[in-house]
Amino acid sequence: MIRGVNKYIIEVTDTENKYFDKAILFLNREFSETAYQKIEKEAKKYISNIGSIPNKTGYLRKKRRLRKEVIVIGSILLIFGVLAVILALFINLS
Repeated sequence: MIRGVNKYIIEVTDTENKYFDKAILFLNREFSETAYQKIEKEAKKYISNIGSIPNKTGYLRKKRRLRKEVIVIGSILLIFGVLAVILALFINLS
């Protein structure tokens, strides 16, 4: 939902991505007087790098999933390690 009428936006139609046709970026008010060519260049640069830099896109989500998998595998290995130590102690005591 977009509120207000005094928002400065730039629409990037060449996203260089097969999944997205266009992107809409909201411009900070402090840069509203900047030359359009400069803003357009920065917008295209941002859109082209959006998948390769850590941000709120899929890059961090993939990394979070990987962390969860590592935690699960680590937990399983820890449980097996503890069971092996208990089994070794049990065998030595009997």
